[in-house]
Amino acid sequence: MASAFKSALPFWIGLSMGPIIIAAALLGGFWILSIPFVIWSVFPALDAVLGKEQTNPAPSEKDTRLHWHRLNLILWPILQFLILFGLIAFNKALDLNGWEISGLFFPWRDDGHDWHQLRA
Repeated sequence: MASAFKSALPFWIGLSMGPIIIAAALLGGFWILSIPFVIWSVFPALDAVLGKEQTNPAPSEKDTRLHWHRLNLILWPILQFLILFGLIAFNKALDLNGWEISGLFFPWRDDGHDWHQLRA
């Protein structure tokens, strides 16, 4: 079970964005910039230091081996729903200005692609 958890651990890093986004919304100001900083700097640095997870377990494997992968997939949309609609609902109460709101709702992402290596 420990090896199954360890193999799924790299896929759980995305869930760490939930508390970062919530903290940025509550604190406002330059804390909004922590979102792109983590996505564009911290995550790639972790990939460089720890290495990217290249293995992808087959869906036909035992359920116990994929338990942690599936739990991550179940929690991800729930977290996204709660953060998105929570921010929409509490938008006025947070008292954020225009650039802070734009920063919270901007689709920050890192697809893991090396864009400079892609050719047209």
